[in-house]
Amino acid sequence: DLCHGDPEECFFFIPRQKSEAHGGRPKRLTATGYWKATGSPGSVYSSKSNRCIGEKRTMVFYNGRAPNGQKTDWKMNEYKAIKEEEASSSSGAYPK
Repeated sequence: DLCHGDPEECFFFIPRQKSEAHGGRPKRLTATGYWKATGSPGSVYSSKSNRCIGEKRTMVFYNGRAPNGQKTDWKMNEYKAIKEEEASSSSGAYPK
């Protein structure tokens, strides 16, 4: 239902893992490989108020186990909502 008929674009919503909720790194492992974050996270802004409402991180899938996995063509964007207090406590009105 969340793909709206487009097999190339799907959205999945998952709760945060306990380790991630307490400041740890998220585990992005699967039975056949792992997702590795690439580049710097970007900011996501509200279209109505132009306020920062989250972060976007691009990830690439690797077959096998780290650090010897083989990079594939599979890419995914991970979006993370941020709380209003976190956005306003950053330096300046909006995070860079």
